[in-house]
Amino acid sequence: VHERSHTGDRPYQCEHPGCGKAFATGYGLKSHVRTHTGEKPYRCTEENCTKSFKTSGDLQKHIRTHTGERPFKCPFEGCGRSFTTSNIRKVHIRTHTGERPYYCTEPGCGRAFASATNYKNHVRIHTGEKPYVCTVPGCDKRFTEYSSLYKHHVVHTHSKPYNCNHCGKTYKQISTLAMHKR
Repeated sequence: VHERSHTGDRPYQCEHPGCGKAFATGYGLKSHVRTHTGEKPYRCTEENCTKSFKTSGDLQKHIRTHTGERPFKCPFEGCGRSFTTSNIRKVHIRTHTGERPYYCTEPGCGRAFASATNYKNHVRIHTGEKPYVCTVPGCDKRFTEYSSLYKHHVVHTHSKPYNCNHCGKTYKQISTLAMHKR
């Protein structure tokens, strides 16, 4: 199996219509198929946490958000940041190196990104895709990024989690608090 990582052999083919992705291991295919089925069999057992995941590895990474463990340290002198996954550290390192390996192919755009996630979110500006949907009954708002959907939810909860430490006034969004402080 390890040899396939060098040869590029990927004998395990996804049979989902229109997919065509292939994998070096049966486990890789099995966890990929869950992107089509939505199955997330690995559940977090932390109290008040309802998250579940496609792979045991994803669950292990998530558990670090509860334990506070951040084993991946930035190697740059004086930075001091640490991260829950090696991939998040790799993207962070690009803030030091300036590397932006993901280029937008839209004619005339020319933007480049340090992370695949930021690139994918950007591409949606061009395609108009808005995959993140508000699930509150009667609300049909859609968003290009999960973070925008998350910020939108305060409209329904009426929570104002951002407080001014000078006057005590509260705000729904951190950007509004920042404007208030100016």
